[in-house]
Parts: sequence; structure tokens; C-alpha cells
Amino acid sequence: MFENITKQDIDGIIKLWEYNFDKKYHIDRNRFIKNVFDDIDFYSDGSFILKIDNNVVGLIIVKLNNRNIEEYENCAWLNILLVDKKFRYHGYGMSLYKLSEKKLINLGVRKILLGGDINNFFSGIPEPSHEVERFFKDLGFQLNEPHYDLMADVSKLDFSKLNVKINMDSSYIVKEFRLNDINALNKFFDKNFPGRWKHEINNYIENNGDFQNIILMWSDKSVIGFCKINVDATGNGSLGPIGIDIDYRGKKLGNKLLLESLNLLKMRGTRKVIIDWTILKEFYGQFGFRPYKFYRSGFKELGDNK
Repeated sequence: MFENITKQDIDGIIKLWEYNFDKKYHIDRNRFIKNVFDDIDFYSDGSFILKIDNNVVGLIIVKLNNRNIEEYENCAWLNILLVDKKFRYHGYGMSLYKLSEKKLINLGVRKILLGGDINNFFSGIPEPSHEVERFFKDLGFQLNEPHYDLMADVSKLDFSKLNVKINMDSSYIVKEFRLNDINALNKFFDKNFPGRWKHEINNYIENNGDFQNIILMWSDKSVIGFCKINVDATGNGSLGPIGIDIDYRGKKLGNKLLLESLNLLKMRGTRKVIIDWTILKEFYGQFGFRPYKFYRSGFKELGDNK
């Protein structure tokens, strides 16, 4: 009934996924393989499916911190826990979770995070009902306040008419990343965002990512701001993460960096732009962004398992 996940189960998993999630959360086979089987953090021994009459009706995927990102030391991620709505209220979700948790405890994991793994499908529980929230709380998870994915069609926005204060000081320069900027960029990360952002952007650069998608703000010879943008083959894009040096905050430089990054996306012919995993819906709302998904992340402390 309960089995470890294999690639032979993907078609059944996709069918389960599409039946139980809204269309905006649907994925294809290639993305599942990339985010699960091709992910160095995927923990196959702790990830299971539930089959009834040879149909996949339940799924749990967990991941470890195999990338050794310091801020996630002794942590694991619950990437997804899903039971077909026709088979709920029979204890299957609890059973799947307990199977995975036991494996993680035996490895010495101290904390389990809900979503938000490096190659995640969700940054938390997607649009949870009160029943779903209660389920995770009963498992021992503490849930954080909601966060959002935001979206705007930048092709239809006139950024010159925004009622937003922008720092127009010309000594702060915004330009695209070049390879010889790497030391200045990492110095910025080490000071301000030393964990995940540094890891992800350096990995992007090392794997021949497009340097035009890394936007830097400079003051003299120092990087004081950073933004990551992207445009896909369909003309839709994304923005984030974005951040300003701690010593330069409160000067409306975040507004300047965001505006110039959005203008770059617009000049590249981008239409819909997504900003994911943020609580700052009012801030981004000034630039025309509106929530279209929300999540609740959370965590469970497992205590001293040594």
C-alpha cells in the first residue's frame, strides 16, 4: 500500500495532482522530474506514495539540505503531502507523514519546514482551508502568517505615472551584472544575505545563467542592491529576489531598483510578471502588483534526536 516513489509512478502522481489542485498549480512531467528526481536534496528513502487498487491516491516528498546551506543546517523540507480528496479522513495523510518523519528523525534532522525547498512546487501550504491548517497543527507544525505570489501585466502599466517616491540621485547606478562583478556581488551577499540568495545566484552564474537577468545597484565601487529577473519563452517573466544593503535602506533605493528592473522587463517585451513568496503586497501594490496565490509556511521542531 505504501511504497517509495519511483519514476514509474509519475503519470499516476500527475493525475492525482491535477484532480486535487486548481489548474494554476498544475505541473507537467518534466517539471516534476526536475524538482524531485533531479534535485540533489531529494530524499528518496523518506518519500512515499499510497496506492489503492493500483492507483496513486497519496503522496509525500521530503528533501534534505544536501547543498549544505548554513541557514538550513539540520533541517529538512516537506515538499508536498497530498491525499486524494476521495480518500481523506481515513488517516492516510497522518500515516504518510509518520513514515517520512521517522526516517528524518533517524537521520538526526532537527526541524521540518513546510515547502520552500530550493526547487519547490510551493513556498508553503497553498491556499489552505481551516481543515488543512488544523491537520498540520495537529501534526505539531507551527504555521506562519500568509505570504503571497503577486502578478502584474507590465506591458499595460505606465510606470511614469506611479505615485511612488523614487530616489533620483544619479550617483546610484543600476546596471546588468558582468562576470568581473562577482567579488563585489558576493561581498554584498556576505554582508546582507549570506545564505540562500548567495547560493542560488552563484549556482545560476556557474551554470551559464543569463547575466542580463542579474541587476545590480552600485554606489561608487560597491554593490548596494541586487535584483534577479527573468523572461521565459512565452514572454512572461518573474522578479525576485530583490534587496538593498542594510546601510542604504530607508533612502527609497529599493523603489529605484524595483522600477528600473521592471522597466528592463517591459523593454524586453515581457507581459505578465510574477513576484513570488512575499509578505509585502502593499509595497509591490504601488507598482501595480496584485495577489493571485497565497500560502502558509510553517515548521516543526523535532528536538534533540542525537
